[in-house]
Amino acid sequence: MRRMVLTNTTSPFFLKLQYELGNYDLTPEGLLLFTMRFQKRGGQPMRAIFWVRKKKINDVAELILIRAHAEQL
Repeated sequence: MRRMVLTNTTSPFFLKLQYELGNYDLTPEGLLLFTMRFQKRGGQPMRAIFWVRKKKINDVAELILIRAHAEQL
């Protein structure tokens, strides 16, 4: 059984779900790259990008947010 711990994240549910589904890219530095598209309340489309480091000890994977960026589309 896999356990996961998320620390220091602004969107832990999104990151955990996307990690478990394998919906991320790897950067040359070995970071996990997650992209989330959403709309602000006024209807403006946005994109958020999260750079995450994975630290694994035995069966526990810890995702640590390194950098996050949001921009209008």
